[in-house]
Amino acid sequence: MADPDLGDIVTPAKFERDHPDFFTGKGTPSMEYLIRTRHTNGLADCGAVVEPVKRRPLIVVPKFVGWVLSRKNAA
Repeated sequence: MADPDLGDIVTPAKFERDHPDFFTGKGTPSMEYLIRTRHTNGLADCGAVVEPVKRRPLIVVPKFVGWVLSRKNAA
């Protein structure tokens, strides 16, 4: 995977607005929950959620999509 550029980094709120279908349906976790549990669910470890400013997490979209696909394939 190529290194992400600045256009690949968004706030959690923007990601959720841009991809509402990802957060609908019974049992679907909210972005707030995913961010809150990023240190245990693997999002922080894979670089999908970064914190360049303390307590202001940002989403690295290509890595987040990779994390989602890896979870689906692991199930």
